[in-house]
Order: sequence, then structure tokens, then C-alpha cells
Amino acid sequence: MTQLILKIKDDSKVNFVEKLLSELDYVEIQVPKAKSSKKKTGLFEHAGMWAGRSIDADTLRKKAWKKED
Repeated sequence: MTQLILKIKDDSKVNFVEKLLSELDYVEIQVPKAKSSKKKTGLFEHAGMWAGRSIDADTLRKKAWKKED
């Protein structure tokens, strides 16, 4: 199967080209998924935010799940 990549300069013509190509029974249209511009960050990439602070996991847990008596 031969693949052809089209770059349409005028955004207003995209629908026309899609409709035209979809009428051809021997053409399959595949629209690529838009790439997310937001970078996914892991938990350990934020580890530096605690640098220089005298706090540990137990203290955080106690403050986060503080029981009201």
C-alpha cells in the first residue's frame, strides 16, 4: 500500500479535500492524533521542591490526615 501525506496550506480547504478523498472507494483517510504539548512529569521530578525543608513523609501524612476529635 502506498501512503501519501498531504499538507494543506489553507485551513479553510481541509474539509473540501477530506470530502473529496472520502468519495474515492480506494482511499483510506487516517487523521493523526494531535500531540499533547503538555509534558507528562513523574513524581520524582518534583522531588526538588522539598529540598532545604525539614519535613518528612510521616509529618506530611499526619498533617494531611489530621483527625478531628
